[in-house]
Amino acid sequence: MMVKKIVLAFSLMMAGATWCSAQTATAPHSTNQQQSGTIEKRDTVQLVAVDKIKDKNTRKQVKAQLGTMRFQKAARAMREGYFVLMASSVRHSPSGAIDASADEQANFVLVQGHSGVFQTAGRGINPGLNNMGGFTFKGRVGKPTFSSNKKGDLFMNFTLVGSDVNCDVYITLFHGSGDAEATVTPAMGRGSFTLRGKLLPYKQPKPTSPR
Repeated sequence: MMVKKIVLAFSLMMAGATWCSAQTATAPHSTNQQQSGTIEKRDTVQLVAVDKIKDKNTRKQVKAQLGTMRFQKAARAMREGYFVLMASSVRHSPSGAIDASADEQANFVLVQGHSGVFQTAGRGINPGLNNMGGFTFKGRVGKPTFSSNKKGDLFMNFTLVGSDVNCDVYITLFHGSGDAEATVTPAMGRGSFTLRGKLLPYKQPKPTSPR
């Protein structure tokens, strides 16, 4: 089974929230199991070369089954409150600025129980508020609400509560896949951000006590 690991260079259990003025959150690859949690990127079924299946109907069925598995795992992670949405595309409104090939290791929405992080990072010369061309917002996750539509898409809405500023977060998990979209609206009048990517189960491991 292939896995992808995420390392967070800060404690996720901070109750307060700040607009960070330095690089505080990244999600690079890591092989250190003690310092990083594990994000499952592929199910066992994916080890099969689906696209090499000759029969069209069989190939379609396998892809549908795989999509259903991804959706079920992502939906369970949303309801349990331990997940990360790693964005491959970021759009800002009302400016219309779009990063269609965003670095998913640096653009994400992360929820770890009662703590959450929203981060953007750009590729321009402007260092932004976090020296990554964007900003990092950490806060307490307010009580989420869930709903769904006739298509089976799952919606999650919550407020990321900071010491001075709040952000409204609205997440859509599309039925039959692990694809998701998050709209984040800071209350300080910076417009809104739309992040599109994969929503994956993720739970940061508890630090081990020294013996």
